[in-house]
Amino acid sequence: MFRRSPLLLLITFAVLVPLGCDQTMPDVNEDIAAFVEAERLPESQTPKLVFADEELDASLFWVSFGEARDCPSGCFYSKAYGLRYQGRIGWMGLDAYGKDDSVTTKVSYFDVQPGDSILFKEDIRNRFEEAQEQSDRSYAEATYDQFLQMLGGDEDTPPETLLDLARLLKDEYRPELGFALLENPVVRSSEPILEVLAGLPERGGYETVRDRAQELLDQLMNGGGFAAPCPAEAPRRANP
Repeated sequence: MFRRSPLLLLITFAVLVPLGCDQTMPDVNEDIAAFVEAERLPESQTPKLVFADEELDASLFWVSFGEARDCPSGCFYSKAYGLRYQGRIGWMGLDAYGKDDSVTTKVSYFDVQPGDSILFKEDIRNRFEEAQEQSDRSYAEATYDQFLQMLGGDEDTPPETLLDLARLLKDEYRPELGFALLENPVVRSSEPILEVLAGLPERGGYETVRDRAQELLDQLMNGGGFAAPCPAEAPRRANP
């Protein structure tokens, strides 16, 4: 049986490693680095890029911050997930633990605007999702989740996009997106979107989403009009 010599394996490794490096995402640009440095994130680390498209002038990124936790089992940190889009930069959301949670009301969140048409298209969501295959998948998925939740919870996201996001929940299990949609006043006053949410599959975290959507739907159908969110559902993304 043929056996590769150690020298041959070393040569092969030396050739393949540069090829693999060419597949990695480029470093974050100066604007993102400056933004992260200026934010009030304690002990922020180097931001990591998940997706970048020069033609769209859009990038998704994440950064670890705060104190290390559970280090005997492998340290983990709080995370912030950001978006740079056509000259604007902001956080889509944070996963903050312990005292790190105090920064969630002090940082600069991305302000979705009615003219952000590219962000509302299914094509850009598909491209963001595909970018997960070229990055650290666990954090790429979390960054993509935050992107969807940002769109789902923002009043400036068009109703047709919100309806698409609600329908997405039938094929992809994303309960946090369901809660984000229910925080949106546009969704709470939209019978078609609430009908989709109320008809979600009976799976785990969807039970609360289904029940709340049905409650809001009943209020609309009985002439109750706009329904305010429960206190627990109040959004935390507004800056002070």
